[in-house]
Amino acid sequence: MTTTIRAELERSKKCCDTMGEALGGKTSPPGERSPILMGYWSLTYHHHNGIICLLHNELPAPAFALLRPIVEAALRAHVAIMGTDQDIEKLRKDTYKTNLNTIGPEIDTRFNTADTEIYSLSQHDALPI
Repeated sequence: MTTTIRAELERSKKCCDTMGEALGGKTSPPGERSPILMGYWSLTYHHHNGIICLLHNELPAPAFALLRPIVEAALRAHVAIMGTDQDIEKLRKDTYKTNLNTIGPEIDTRFNTADTEIYSLSQHDALPI
């Protein structure tokens, strides 16, 4: 493993540890969407830690296999914030299907990120997952 990769893994782990400490032991704010959002955040957090652990042990294939569930959880977390009541019910019943052709522009419109190169999802082709 190169020095650069080790440094990035360490930086990523510190960032993840900081987020975990900031939210550790806290409950979600009131509202029916909050537990769903916190669930997706928790899933992303733990998958991220798994990726760091796997890469640290030089196991890149299973680490990269966790990218899809992270992307899916991040997209669903956005839906938990911006979705309709029908979307929330589908998330709750685990019947929500992410349309990768439309979700990026929908998120960009809702969160006003269409003009930011770093975050914009609609400026990229559909995610290949």
